[in-house]
Amino acid sequence: MLVSVVALLAGAWCARPADGAPLQTIDGYQYLNESGIITIYSANGDFITQGTATDGGGVGSNGPAILWILFGIFLGLPLAGAGIRLGRYSTGMGFGLLLTFLSWIAIINTMSSNGIPDLAVVLVLFLLFLCGFVGGFFAIDFRSDVFLGLVGGASVAMRLVLLRDNLLIPVEFVNWLLIGLFGGLGFILSVFWQRLGVIFGTVSSGSFLVLIAIDSIVNQQDGLSRGLRLLFDKNKAHVADIAIDGYYPLATTLAWTSVSLALIPFAFGFQYYYWRSIPFWSPATERALSYYANSPQPAEKTVKDNAYIKKHREKPKNERASIGIDLKRGPKMPKPIRLTFGKSTIMKPEKSSEAHRLSF
Repeated sequence: MLVSVVALLAGAWCARPADGAPLQTIDGYQYLNESGIITIYSANGDFITQGTATDGGGVGSNGPAILWILFGIFLGLPLAGAGIRLGRYSTGMGFGLLLTFLSWIAIINTMSSNGIPDLAVVLVLFLLFLCGFVGGFFAIDFRSDVFLGLVGGASVAMRLVLLRDNLLIPVEFVNWLLIGLFGGLGFILSVFWQRLGVIFGTVSSGSFLVLIAIDSIVNQQDGLSRGLRLLFDKNKAHVADIAIDGYYPLATTLAWTSVSLALIPFAFGFQYYYWRSIPFWSPATERALSYYANSPQPAEKTVKDNAYIKKHREKPKNERASIGIDLKRGPKMPKPIRLTFGKSTIMKPEKSSEAHRLSF
C-alpha cells in the first residue's frame, strides 16, 4: 500500500513542469515543447493528457472521410441548385443540418483523451441528422423552413472567418458572435420573407456542404476541416493538436472558399427567376391552403347554394348540362386566381358560384 502511494505521488510530481522550464501560454494553458514533444499543463501546472483531435473527420481518405464527402455532394448539390423547388426536402435539410452541427460541437468538446472512433462519431451524427430531417419534413406545428435561413447565414459567416490564418478575428469569441449574427439575419429573413429566406438558406448551406466535400477531396484534413476544428473544438484534451499547430489555409482552400461565396448571388438569382411562378410547398403553405379551402362560407350564401344544389339534383341527367356539366368531359373549370401567403403565390381555381356549387 505504501509503495502504491509513493508511486502515485512520484508520478504526479514528474507530471509537473520542471523549475525554470521554458513554458509558453496559449488559450489559458501552459505547454512545454521539448524536441517536438508537446506537453500541456493547466494554469495551475497540472498535467493534461492529450488525445487525437480528428473529431470524426477521419484520416486521409479512410471510411469516415469518404462518408463526409458523399454526404456533402449528394445532399448539398440538390439543395443549392433547386432548394426552393424541393419543398419538404428543404425544410427537412434545414432542421437536420442544424441538429447535426450542434451535436457535433457537443460531442467533440465532451469526449475524453481516449477519444471516440471516427466511424462511431459519423454514424451517431448521421442518425441524428436523419431524426432532424424527418422532424423537419413532417413538421406540422411550426415553420421548419426558418432553420434554413439560420443555417445558411451561419455557413456564410464561417466561410468568412476561415479566410485568414488562425481565423478572421484573433479573439475567438468575436468570431462566434459574427457567426451568430449572420445566422440571426438569415433567420429573420426566413420569418418575414419566406421565399427569399428559403432561397438564401438553401443556396448558402448547400454550397457550403459541396465546398467542404471538394476541399476534403483535395486537401483532406488540412483545409477547411482543420479550420472548423480550430473554431469549435475547445476540448482541453485537443490543445496540443489543434490550438498549438493552428490553422493555415492552403491556397486551394482559399480559392474554393472565395468561389463558393461568389457563386451564392448567381445561384440565388437562378432559383428566384427560374421558379418564380412556383410556390415553396412547405407544411405551413399546406396548412394555409387547407384553411382557405375549408373556411366557412357566409350563412346567406350557404343557404342559397344548398337550395340550388337540391333543386338541380332532382333534374334528369340529360338536363344537367345547363349547370355547366359535360357528361363526357366533366365540369367546366373556371380560370385560376392567385392566392398569396406571405411571399408565396399559389394558383387555385376561382371560387365562382358555379365552382362552389360543383365542389359539393
